[in-house]
Amino acid sequence: MNMSDDEFIMEYTEVCSRYEHKKLILTVISIGLIISMISNIWKYFYEFLMKIFTSKSIAVVDVKNQAIVLSLIIILMISLVALFITYNMVKTIYVLNKKKILLNQVEDMRKK
Repeated sequence: MNMSDDEFIMEYTEVCSRYEHKKLILTVISIGLIISMISNIWKYFYEFLMKIFTSKSIAVVDVKNQAIVLSLIIILMISLVALFITYNMVKTIYVLNKKKILLNQVEDMRKK
């Protein structure tokens, strides 16, 4: 409330632009993750694992177990990184949205 009009406009503009920027980045990352999950990378990974699992060779038995563990670790790591990034972005968007709402309320109070 004690800010000058110029300071208030600057703060409001900064918060709104950061909020919209974070929202845009979250949207782009979400779309990218969805596309990568559907893309051919996962198809080739699946085909590789199926070739290992369907092999009749005795030497492949240990490789099958290692492939299962490796695939689970890779899927878990990718999921954790995606969840961490998404959580941080959503938290930042939440904080910026709160600031934006507060600034809107202050603006309304200043107009009265």
